[in-house]
Amino acid sequence: GSWISVHGEPYERPSMGAPLVKEGRWLQAADEIIVDEQAAILHRWTLGQSVDLSFNGDEHTFTIVGISVDPNIRDSGPVVYMPAPALLDLVPSQSLFYRIGIRLDDPESSEAFAGEVLSQFPDYEPILVRDWHWVKETSDSESRVITLFLGVFSSFALVASGLILFNTSIAT
Repeated sequence: GSWISVHGEPYERPSMGAPLVKEGRWLQAADEIIVDEQAAILHRWTLGQSVDLSFNGDEHTFTIVGISVDPNIRDSGPVVYMPAPALLDLVPSQSLFYRIGIRLDDPESSEAFAGEVLSQFPDYEPILVRDWHWVKETSDSESRVITLFLGVFSSFALVASGLILFNTSIAT
């Protein structure tokens, strides 16, 4: 079998940070899953299909109730979303990864808030904290690289256009 990332989601679709279901519906029962487009294409899964997933060597059957896209996840491989309570029943807690998003009234206090949270969980390592500064820096650096490539390719396009016009004028 192949590896697939499994994300636990609440039964009620969150207003922020949840995948967008482009086909089907949101989760309503413990034996239902939503698969992202990459998983659907890779495994040739379709809406309404029953699929077997293995957790700790035990096979469990789920019904695909939605096909999703998630703009928050990039290049992570295929993803399956299932109800968080069902996931907690299937997987030992020490092998789970938790992601929590918090919006503060004062964004500048994010570093102090993260420090306070980390101090409350000294035995849980590693805890990775990303605040809005990191997101902005990452987005800015990615944007600079993309802008650089666009500039280089635009220059090549202008030179190529100039050469075409020059050759056309010589030929006539």
